Amino acid sequence: MNGKHIERVIGQIRRIMPLRQYFVVAGPRSGTTWMQRTLNSHPQIYCTERRLFGEYADFVYDDGNATPRLRVTLDKFVSASLSHQNLPGYLHDKVILLFLRQLQKLERSFSGKRILVDKITPYIGTSEIVADHISRFCPGAGVIYLLRDGRDVATSGVFHWFNRELNTTRVLEFKQMRRKALEENRLADLDRFFTDDEIEEWALTWVEPLRTIQAMKERQHPVCLVRYENMIDDQESELKLVVEFLGGSVSQSNIEHCIEASSFEQMSGSRSRGDAAPTHHIRKGIVGDWKNYFVQRDGELFDHFAGKELLEYGYENDPKWYEKLPARFGFSNS
Repeated sequence: MNGKHIERVIGQIRRIMPLRQYFVVAGPRSGTTWMQRTLNSHPQIYCTERRLFGEYADFVYDDGNATPRLRVTLDKFVSASLSHQNLPGYLHDKVILLFLRQLQKLERSFSGKRILVDKITPYIGTSEIVADHISRFCPGAGVIYLLRDGRDVATSGVFHWFNRELNTTRVLEFKQMRRKALEENRLADLDRFFTDDEIEEWALTWVEPLRTIQAMKERQHPVCLVRYENMIDDQESELKLVVEFLGGSVSQSNIEHCIEASSFEQMSGSRSRGDAAPTHHIRKGIVGDWKNYFVQRDGELFDHFAGKELLEYGYENDPKWYEKLPARFGFSNS
């Protein structure tokens, strides 16, 4: 491909750059569903989950389903599609931008709202790709980082994945035993709640998006950091900050409507916050639940993978915090 052709393609891409766009970026189980419900209740904001970026694809086996469910990001799909059709790779960006531009028009028409927000929970190992592609396809986009204590993220995540373990071909004996103990309400019989691989996976899932914050700032993206714990403590104040960042109205009636529509009771089917439903997507919704499940081994592993960020973001002030944890599980799991 000659230089003039490349310049022509680049010029075409610049002309179809998408409209103003915002993103909510966080590790899974960080309150993103809550944030999405809250923002969608605002008359000017449409928040969805497009799964655009990450160059990722896999299959997930959900409990009760005989066939797997495909998870694939748009950039991965476009790459594969061009390859299958023997089309040149340089069309990749143009196809994505055309798709995104049309998708934005459809979203605005469907929702009747002017502010578009895309919720992204990067798959493990893809956060840098996600950050790079946000910058490439949506330069200057505002990014909200939703932050929750990574240990609560791990606890919530393992409970959430109980629904996706039984149909896998190789389920560890311990995980089967743990699930049975949960169903029979005898978790206290276990010496440990987590496995090493679960702690590693969820620590990395939590910390990898955080490590892209500085890069996004350097690429001239406005960044807003929102803490799940602050949302629990004072949702009204935090929501006003978010809505102002998005350029929406912070009238009292709008804010109150968003809070009411996204209450834990509304989202969980009338349960109160803290009233656990172990395999429900909206499980418990509290701060510090990890203390009921972590033992020293779990703390040491989590610290190895993400201890620096626990200190940096104020979730711990003692570098040896894990030494205070009990040696075995069963001490409390209410």
